[in-house]
Amino acid sequence: MNKPSQLLICYLTLAWCVGGMLCPSVALAQVEDGHALDSVAVVARRSTSALKMPALGALSWSMEGIQEMPLILGNADPMHYLQMLPGVQTNAEYDAGLHIQGSDNGHNSLSIDGVTIYNPSHLFGLFSTFNASHFKDLQLSKTANSAHMPNRIGGFVDVRSQEWSDSLHAFLSVGYISSQGTVTVPIGQRSSVTASFRASYLNGLYGPWLKIDNSEIRYKFGDYNLTWNYRPTDRDEVRLSAYRGFDQMSIDDLTQDWVRWGNEMVGLDWKHTLDADWSSRSVLQQKLYFTRYHNRLKMEDGELSLLLPSGIEDWGYHVAFTRGGWRWTLQDIFHRITPQYPQVQSLSDKDGHESKKVTHRANEVSLAADYVLSLSSRWDLALGLRISDYCLFNQGSANRWGIDPMARLRYQASYGGEWALSYVSRHQYIQQTGFSQIGLPVEFWYSTTSDMGAQRSHGITLSHSVQMFDGKWHLTTELYGKRLFHQKEYIGNVMTFFFDPDYELTDQLREGRGVNYGFNMILNKRYGRGTLWFAYSLGRALRHFHHKGRTFPASHERIHELNAVGTLHFSRRFRMGGTFVLASGAPFTAPNYFYLLNGRFVSNFGEYNANRLPPMHRLDVSMSWRLGDLQRRYRQELNFSVYNLYGHANASFYRLKLSRNQYGYRSVSLLRYPMPSVSYSIRL
Repeated sequence: MNKPSQLLICYLTLAWCVGGMLCPSVALAQVEDGHALDSVAVVARRSTSALKMPALGALSWSMEGIQEMPLILGNADPMHYLQMLPGVQTNAEYDAGLHIQGSDNGHNSLSIDGVTIYNPSHLFGLFSTFNASHFKDLQLSKTANSAHMPNRIGGFVDVRSQEWSDSLHAFLSVGYISSQGTVTVPIGQRSSVTASFRASYLNGLYGPWLKIDNSEIRYKFGDYNLTWNYRPTDRDEVRLSAYRGFDQMSIDDLTQDWVRWGNEMVGLDWKHTLDADWSSRSVLQQKLYFTRYHNRLKMEDGELSLLLPSGIEDWGYHVAFTRGGWRWTLQDIFHRITPQYPQVQSLSDKDGHESKKVTHRANEVSLAADYVLSLSSRWDLALGLRISDYCLFNQGSANRWGIDPMARLRYQASYGGEWALSYVSRHQYIQQTGFSQIGLPVEFWYSTTSDMGAQRSHGITLSHSVQMFDGKWHLTTELYGKRLFHQKEYIGNVMTFFFDPDYELTDQLREGRGVNYGFNMILNKRYGRGTLWFAYSLGRALRHFHHKGRTFPASHERIHELNAVGTLHFSRRFRMGGTFVLASGAPFTAPNYFYLLNGRFVSNFGEYNANRLPPMHRLDVSMSWRLGDLQRRYRQELNFSVYNLYGHANASFYRLKLSRNQYGYRSVSLLRYPMPSVSYSIRL
């Protein structure tokens, strides 16, 4: 008997049982001349996959499922596993960004409960700002699949806090590198509070291994989350979310080079259901929030000291109304942006120079509408339109606006597969740039002005999804292409800050265009004793700027990438898993020649990004044991993991080094050795 026939019999049997409970006389009449059944059991397999794909191009990920993934460095970090998905390029340990379908890191929107977080990572991306134990789930869209998504030309990641709970829950994890804890406490009959913390002490164990040019990196980070849920009525939900995170890094104890950065956010949500009829349910949701990111970098070179501050803060209001297949949204954001500006001081005579501090104040208003139309039992069409206006009040006042349509046509095939074809147009008014991509937040945000246009993109995606081998495996493939306009490149460097008293940001920016295209595939095991997926990406991210005179690959481009993630439950007490990545090397610019002339270093570089780093690869493994009585209310677990198991030194970049009239050109790697970690956790 084939699978559709089995499903049909199950559905008819279930309908008969329900009908018998609602109308016993009818059910008995149907079996009066036959044999009555005492009971019917409907058995279904439970999916063990951590990945849920509610729509092609989108992904929903339960944090509870992530906790069952390999605990690398004692943590099941959601950003680490996002980077293992197809179309989300993995980079060397120095690059902490997400590059979704070839986009720059600054093209993406990353948020907590819909509130933007402008820097989402700690420690070169080994940890993210998202403490998995505090949140309920994570949503990923590789492109805008709805008009209500923010004005970004890249991907969208949103982590959502835990909902209201009427019972006490607690989690504590203590490890060699960091510790974290979460507690949920009910308050009365309709309210609960969830609080989390996380702190690191990395140098206590790995300080001697974290070095740049034999100088030890001194580093620490911490973050805190608070969520208050309140349900005053059955139709109302109120949520208050708050987050604060900080990072501090310096180069050993003898130098004065350091960098400090941090995020803060607070958001208040109110969700009101207007009627209880599910067929025409109407929902009104409002959000008021504040978010801020700040960064300070200090460096010394001989007799000069350099300080580079920058920051961005937003005040926002968002309202959405949903009824049937319609959804309308209105968003208003006030931005206060301080681009990076140098402050140079002489250490001997205290003289120096300071560039003019520029603060951009702007208001961004967006109105959007979505509608989903069912064309037939197999076809549906989603349409969206977003109209945005960006008004800069000072520093070269400007008014920019955009009209962005989107459409997605979806088809359910008779063999059980699904096809989707989508087109998306997008504008982005705040932009990110910087003089380095070494994984530290030396990048900064700045505003569209009268001299610098808003970034735009037009993209098309063709996706296919099908279940294989009796539904045990799920295969998803996609082809994508995207045209980018008004792309920005920063041509300044550290020496520019030290020696240019007339520094102007606009003089350091060049404008061009780009194109992203590629193929992604993921094969995901849905059932069985554990989780397993294989992902492959083939992608190009090309840019063209007039001052370079040629088309070149973006610095984050990796043409090929293969990821594998797996966890196997050997028993109820023991599981083992690992992650493996193999990727093409990133582009870099190599010198044609360099030499010393009268004690001065002279160099000449070749074509921009015309060379490639060696391919990167890394294997991480994890083993977890559940301790104590399995029937107890609390759960104890001991985890042992190794990051970079076979100690491969992945080259992050090449650099010229001058020391005592000797010079050389070599690659630089941050993590050259395996990083073992042991952690103990208890969950109530």
